[in-house]
Order: sequence, then C-alpha cells, then structure tokens
Amino acid sequence: MKPNSKGFTLIELLVVIAIIAILAAILFPVFSQARERARSASCLSNLKQVSLGWLMYAQDYDETLPLGRNYLVSTSPLQYQHWYALDTLVGTTYVSDYSKGLIFPYTKSGQILTCPSIRTDPGRTSYGLNSAIYYHQSGGINTGVPVSLLSSPVDTILVADSGTRNAASGQVKPEPYLNAPSVLYPTVHARHQDRTNVAWLDGHVKSVAVSYIGASAAVTNPEERKAANLGHILRPGCGFGSACQDYYFDFAKPAVPQ
Repeated sequence: MKPNSKGFTLIELLVVIAIIAILAAILFPVFSQARERARSASCLSNLKQVSLGWLMYAQDYDETLPLGRNYLVSTSPLQYQHWYALDTLVGTTYVSDYSKGLIFPYTKSGQILTCPSIRTDPGRTSYGLNSAIYYHQSGGINTGVPVSLLSSPVDTILVADSGTRNAASGQVKPEPYLNAPSVLYPTVHARHQDRTNVAWLDGHVKSVAVSYIGASAAVTNPEERKAANLGHILRPGCGFGSACQDYYFDFAKPAVPQ
C-alpha cells in the first residue's frame, strides 16, 4: 500500500503566498535602493574622469579650460564642436562623435559622458556644465575660462547631473548647462535618491543635496519642479536671494555671512 500523502490545504497555500508577498514588499525597495546606489557610484566615477579630462586639457592649453559652448568648426560639412563630442550634419541629421570631443584625447571614453540613471540621446551627455563656463566670453567672443580667474576651484562646480522638464510629457532629459540659483529655472537634477552628483574644478567629485525654491511671482510651479527633482545647489549659509546664492558657480567668490 502507498503511504498516505497530504498536500497543502487552501489556507496553507494562501498563508505561503501572503508571506512571499510580504517578503517581496520588504525586499524589492531594498534591491531598488542598492541598484540606485550602484548607479550613483558609477556616475561619480564618470564625473571623476570627466573632471580630470578637463584639467589635463587646461594643462596642455596655457591653463585655459575647454570652450564650454558649441562652436562652428566647418561649413562643408557643417560641424559643431562640443567639449564632449563633434556634431556633423549628414543629410538632415546631426551625427555626434564622442571621439572628436575636446576632452576625449585625455579620457579615451565616450561611456563616461552618460549617467546610468537617466536615458541620454546618442552623442549627448547626461551632465550639464556650470553656466558661467558655458556662457563665458571675452570681448564678446565665446572663449575658454583661464584657470587664473578661479579664486577657489575646490568650491566651483564644473559639471553635474542636469535636466530639464518637458512641459507636455513631464519627462526629464539632460540639459547642456547648469543654471545658477539666481536664474529661477533650475536645471540641476537630483536623480540619485534626491541627490545630485557634482564634479568640481579642483578634480574632486561629491554627491550633494539640492534645494527647491518656493512659489513666488516668478516661480509659479515649484511643486512640479520638485516632483521632477529639479533644484539648485546652494552653499550653506547662502539662501535664495542672498548675495552669495551663486557661490558655487561664481569664479570670484562673494562674501559669506558668518
């Protein structure tokens, strides 16, 4: 005779399913957070290599940083140079080549230009440039920033996680520059668990918290910006509207209240 075998009862099966569901609810967020921490670490590594590329370029070019904004290098074919790539018009579409970027001879990598935590269009970068570098001019002409203008490189942002929100879709995509806090439209993207990764002009990298500006006559949708994790980087002691709010963006540092 075969020994009697007893299967699971319906109640026992439901209990097992409930236990599995509880464990999944507990563990899935943990796994998600661990995955994001790994992505943030990869992003910081990218930024470190990007910052070193900028500094090595400056050493080879009379202590002058790469030109921040794209500029025309050829009309046939039509080509625009960026610090991270070269755009060439092929037909009606621009084709980007990371290997022709200004810092590529020093970094030897195009992968370091994209953050794993955000979708980035081919040939573009996930990181925005300090707007003071991006828009720097001399005599009305866009030029690279002489290192001699930097009073405190350790306190000056080079590049960081950037973003801008599409009003129609709500999607956040990388932006080529970072607005300072005095510009009320934020383009710093806190995409790593409410923090943003920053490369500084002395070569160090750091994860920092962002600040979100409140509603005002000039800012009518602060909650949308906060929901999109778009904010500003402020120095401690320098609030919105203060004389030192742009401290981390300015080349010559303003006084900080004690």
